[in-house]
Amino acid sequence: MKKSIKRVLCGCLALTLSFSLWACGNKSPQTPEEDLKPPVTQTHVEQERYTFSPILREAQTLTLSAGETKTVEVGEEIGDIRYLRFAVETDINVLGTLTYSEGKDGTPLTENFYIAAGETEFRQFLDAFREKVKADRGAPYTHADKDKIGQAKNADYLVSVALQNVSEAAGAFTLSALDGSIRGIDTQSHMLYVENETYKVGANLLYGGALTYFEKLPESGTALEYVALSDASASTGKKGFVGLAASYKPGAQLLNDSVNLINTWDAGRLVQQSYYGYSAGYDNIIFNNASWCYNPVQGGDTMQNRGQIVDYRLYDDEIYIKTRAMDWACDGYTTPSYMENRYSLEGANVLVYNSFVDWSGVTGAQPREQEMPAIYLHYALSNLQSYRGTAPWTNAKLTNSPNVGWWSPPSADGKFKDATENWIAWTNTENYGVGVYVPGITAFLNGKSGDTTYAPGTPGDLLRPDDPASHGNCTYTAPLITRTMTPYHKTDYTYALSVGFVDELRANFYALHEANAIVNDNIE
Repeated sequence: MKKSIKRVLCGCLALTLSFSLWACGNKSPQTPEEDLKPPVTQTHVEQERYTFSPILREAQTLTLSAGETKTVEVGEEIGDIRYLRFAVETDINVLGTLTYSEGKDGTPLTENFYIAAGETEFRQFLDAFREKVKADRGAPYTHADKDKIGQAKNADYLVSVALQNVSEAAGAFTLSALDGSIRGIDTQSHMLYVENETYKVGANLLYGGALTYFEKLPESGTALEYVALSDASASTGKKGFVGLAASYKPGAQLLNDSVNLINTWDAGRLVQQSYYGYSAGYDNIIFNNASWCYNPVQGGDTMQNRGQIVDYRLYDDEIYIKTRAMDWACDGYTTPSYMENRYSLEGANVLVYNSFVDWSGVTGAQPREQEMPAIYLHYALSNLQSYRGTAPWTNAKLTNSPNVGWWSPPSADGKFKDATENWIAWTNTENYGVGVYVPGITAFLNGKSGDTTYAPGTPGDLLRPDDPASHGNCTYTAPLITRTMTPYHKTDYTYALSVGFVDELRANFYALHEANAIVNDNIE
């Protein structure tokens, strides 16, 4: 993939060697084993420097029959180490269990992980960097697993690694090396940014690495701006508007000239992965007065418990994230699943790679419509545009739907299966906005929460006054496929986001289509 990255902003992730969650330990890095990269002149350079020291020095090869578990005894003091690296060879899917404690004779604590057949390296932060929600906000359910959130904060002794073969056939698993690093997660400066001349995008480590920031940078000095405009039809007399040089409109009140186009009202919005699975064991799980199924959500759950960061890397041209998602309608249940993201900038587009694997082992899920992905955008982008005809890729006339309502249940203009160019766009009344292109998908669910009325200080306005994107109203899109969640089956795909006038968005997606730049052959 050809890159066009000019510079990366690391927020305040200043070579994370001084995090408040670290305790002084008696294990420190011995030998730098991370390749030293030349500064700045190359692409795909990791921005953070950290080192590993060996924990397990002798290779262990295990032959495991289907369902069999064997344990590698470690018995090592790890001190401040909170980041593990496994070098492996495996022809089977393996469910692992780390056992660690605070002190050699401390209470054993366990944490599960999963390594798929064919992987050669696995990395994981111990779950030391999250905090559970302190107060029960009235939910009728509380998961015992919630008590495990952040349990590794003071662990300094690694007891063992247990490995179970969850494939249907026998096979071999070799643990060639196990190393550790004192690398941590800065929960105070939790945004990772990557930027080029066109976009600035950000992933939030407190929302499972979901995409929470998407800014179109000024072109030739012309900025995308968020303003309040006088409008007699609005109950407050004003409406919100996002557009180029919008502050020059008559009577415009400038609200923001660095506009985040993603809605950040809560952990269920954002731009993120979300999947629907089995109903077994969910008889008493209710959300919005309806029964809810197993629903891994990257950003967190309805009670605002946040997803667990398993791994992340910040490169000069890409953000990589690996997350254990939360179960949306439960309180503090970290799901046995992994979500991975790669956010990269490709000229006029932002390319996002998503992957998901459930390793619960639970079968029997029914086919369900899946959000590929879930996308929540600025409420002021009020017109839904798409091509819904039989002559795709010919620049035929678009359908513009300015009156799409709430998405549940959807209106006829809000849900359709005939987006034959695989994209939609949310725009303002001047045809400027955000487009999403997902090759292989023609079905989209879309809708709006509220309208474009600007009403500062009201319950429907900002959840957090310091975050202009945390508005109660939003627009929503989910490209849809019908898929059955099957344990240990990985699905992955790539999609593109773009900002501009709708004809520009279409041209950007046409170029990707003609170059066959995105091939989603494992989307189901």
